[in-house]
Amino acid sequence: MLAEQRTLGSTGGIAPPYDSQMRISNVVTLSLLLAPLLACGEDAPTRPEDGTVQVWGSCVWDDQVTSDLCEPDLVCSGNGVCSPKCSDFVDCPVFEGFENACVPMAKSRRSARRAATTRRSAPNTEGATLPVSRLFCQRDPDMMLNQNLTIFQNVPDVFTSPFASNDSQLSDKYRAIARAAGDVNNLLSIGERLLCQQQADAWRKGLALVNYAKATLVGDILNDSLSQVAWISKDGPAGLFAKVAFPQTMDPSRLLESLVSVGLDIAIAAVSSIPIVGQILGAVVQVAMFLFRVFTAPKESEPELLLPWETYSKSLDEDIVNQFLLQIFGQGVDWTGIWLPPYELADWELRKAARDGKEYKGGQVWAPVIGGDIPYAEGQLGCIPNTIRVAGHLQRIPGSAPIAKLRRLWYDYGEIGWGGIVTNVGDFFPSTGQVAGGMWKQAEKAGSPDMYKVDARAIKSAWADYFGQFFDSGFGLYKTDASIGELLAPYICTQTKDIRLGIPNLMRPHPAPFVTPEIFKRGPASRETWTDCLFIEENLTRKLPAWPHDRWDSKDAKLPAQHPDVNYRSPHYVDADGYVATNENFWTAVNNPNGVRGAAHSTPGHQAPEGYRCVAWPTGEERLTGYRRPDEAIISPACDHMVKMQTRCLESTLVSAYVRPDDVDGKEAHGAFRSNKALHDKCIAVRKLLLAHEARFRVNLRDAQDADPVFAQKLRESGVNNSPAQMSQHLGRLAKLPSDDGTPLPEPPPPAGGLPFDDVRGQPPRSGGWKTAIAVGGGTAAAVAGAAYYWIKGRNAETR
Repeated sequence: MLAEQRTLGSTGGIAPPYDSQMRISNVVTLSLLLAPLLACGEDAPTRPEDGTVQVWGSCVWDDQVTSDLCEPDLVCSGNGVCSPKCSDFVDCPVFEGFENACVPMAKSRRSARRAATTRRSAPNTEGATLPVSRLFCQRDPDMMLNQNLTIFQNVPDVFTSPFASNDSQLSDKYRAIARAAGDVNNLLSIGERLLCQQQADAWRKGLALVNYAKATLVGDILNDSLSQVAWISKDGPAGLFAKVAFPQTMDPSRLLESLVSVGLDIAIAAVSSIPIVGQILGAVVQVAMFLFRVFTAPKESEPELLLPWETYSKSLDEDIVNQFLLQIFGQGVDWTGIWLPPYELADWELRKAARDGKEYKGGQVWAPVIGGDIPYAEGQLGCIPNTIRVAGHLQRIPGSAPIAKLRRLWYDYGEIGWGGIVTNVGDFFPSTGQVAGGMWKQAEKAGSPDMYKVDARAIKSAWADYFGQFFDSGFGLYKTDASIGELLAPYICTQTKDIRLGIPNLMRPHPAPFVTPEIFKRGPASRETWTDCLFIEENLTRKLPAWPHDRWDSKDAKLPAQHPDVNYRSPHYVDADGYVATNENFWTAVNNPNGVRGAAHSTPGHQAPEGYRCVAWPTGEERLTGYRRPDEAIISPACDHMVKMQTRCLESTLVSAYVRPDDVDGKEAHGAFRSNKALHDKCIAVRKLLLAHEARFRVNLRDAQDADPVFAQKLRESGVNNSPAQMSQHLGRLAKLPSDDGTPLPEPPPPAGGLPFDDVRGQPPRSGGWKTAIAVGGGTAAAVAGAAYYWIKGRNAETR
């Protein structure tokens, strides 16, 4: 803190200039004009014979403010005076006729109030002569911001999630939401809009609290980005710590507009490697839609089956954000555990589902089992790198056609079976995933100290082991239970234009398993089961990309009926024992050595009749889609990029001055250096080069001091003082470090993984702005969440 001494009765004087790197809201008012640095009535000072200047002496030499003129326990203030250090301006020495003052400065205001100071003589300092400019006391440089600053007035006290646990539906608050009626046009539910508003605010709170801890406890929001991170606008605090007035809407473009109004979009972009707001807003809408369906599902549909069967205690979405992201990781310099797998390495097992002694008919859990129990994340959060998804175990109940019109029949016997309803438990931590997804993009930002909080090599290795065990355990059961494939499907990546986590639209008639042990090499299903005409149905307009191309539960739904001629159907499979396939045993169908004869085998020209269409198995798009393990498709590329950036940023930016390769003064080394000797040694070597290179004058001592006081002192000893003259001399200069060979920094990979609860795409709301909303949400915002609800509700419908 700088404290100004001014004449009693004065409104202030001309303050010395300071570059934009100065912290906002905790410094004196600034000016673009250089205050006089000459002593009263004297020429420029001469350098003392012993080379040192005592308190209140001038530290100007050859018209340059030179910090090493001051004795070691003094600081050369910006006005060219060797000043004593103090912890607060009230501790500064008081001189007769002068008072101490500290005036906060608003963002982007760089001109101080011009005071009518008439006193032209120096105060009585018991013999020491002062310049007539301003007198400052200065404490040790400190980059951490004061928690009481105005910019923080809208930071929430605690994080709250609208999706806290499987007990949320018992809350009076959500019962009230469930009772809310539709709007006057009956287009959107009030409850959906309200939950979307709450979900958006939950993400905003989590983001603000993580960065609040970084700013006030860790102190590594660098000055270079500070003016874009938080500021005071004419309407109050803006940027990362602004309170957002989210509207009640399901339109992501309107949510984005509310972020823009307070500059939160600019602030996020300033600390992120690549835009991620659109994807998060898409997820906000998706989760809200799913939540509403959970809370409003009729009792007979057993909505508790949608939620994780085990009672959560330590793994609530809300508790994870509060206790881990905010209290532990947000306040430290090792974020690695956020993106490590949630469980210890163990064999995955298929178990019956039960809670409180009640077994769910047909319910199963696919999870690692340790000591006879299913574990939960404790300390390692299981957030998947470069996504907004969280890993967890899987749960399944039997599925069937939701209504009779969507049943599809074989020629010889019975109904084509359907897959089960699979719930991805990791998706029940949406706030955790959204905040962690933003933190990964913050850590990817070139030159950010956050980058060195991540041990990317350890993360990559751990997930390779985790998903290796996951798929080995699953495909090991395939010969005895081919249905296991659908429990693996949520963690199989599909790659077309982008990479998403999970195979979409598996809730439809299945003639055979879609996921087999060969899916990563040969594509979906076994080739013997492929057919271009599994069944023939009415050729209705396709409103949705996924079958049946319309919302079955909409009053305006137009659903295709199967062709009434039984001859225009596919023959059924026969299992190994000669029994016909049913909804229960269709997974055990034997392969037809000649391939599956399609439904068009008896039609004229072997084509669908006019007014009808063939539905293929798998679809043409599915046959062309690439299927990969998530550790190979998403995690490894993200971690490899992070590793490259960690080395390149040491070589090409000043970040080595703002991190700790070793423990210093009781502060732990940044996580990336702890088990990576090569990276540690690289940082030390670059620091050595920096101390002898002119690029050191661009280092902000306030940032360096809190990161590593020892190295900050070495910078001072090398001549760095951040004086106005020194800063202006090097301002805007981009002198390359000696270690920088000019190689461009690698481009960060785009966010991957898709959105939680993105299993079934729904009809977009009748809103003129929805195309914009889709673009904002990364192309998936229009997808309707709640596949489980979709099919569970229909399980009780008449299907015969």
